[in-house]
Amino acid sequence: MESEVSAPSSGRQDLEHTRIRAFVLWRVPWLFIIAGAIWPATQGFLWTLALAWIGGGCLANALRCGRVHCSVMGPGFLTLALVSAGKALGWWAPSWNLIWAAAIAFVIVGYLPEFLGKKYFGKQPAC
Repeated sequence: MESEVSAPSSGRQDLEHTRIRAFVLWRVPWLFIIAGAIWPATQGFLWTLALAWIGGGCLANALRCGRVHCSVMGPGFLTLALVSAGKALGWWAPSWNLIWAAAIAFVIVGYLPEFLGKKYFGKQPAC
């Protein structure tokens, strides 16, 4: 007889719930960011890839369970990925420092509500 699986407990569908998912979705791209900083010739490609990777993971998590910081950082990092790609292709010339500062700003703005106790939208997580 199969056992019935109960509804997921609070935060179970949050992609940050398991260490492996969190590592693959958000830690691995930091290796690309570091590599791009070390090898400037690859910076445009690697930073675009990393920002899109992180932004995509955050957007998926925001849609999946309503995580507050992901709702800010997902669209923000995807936008920065486009800016980074544009810079890498020579379409516009914001400095890499400005792109980096904008990424840090999205992280701060995204996590501020969580530091104040608001981890998910709504009274209970949608997870």
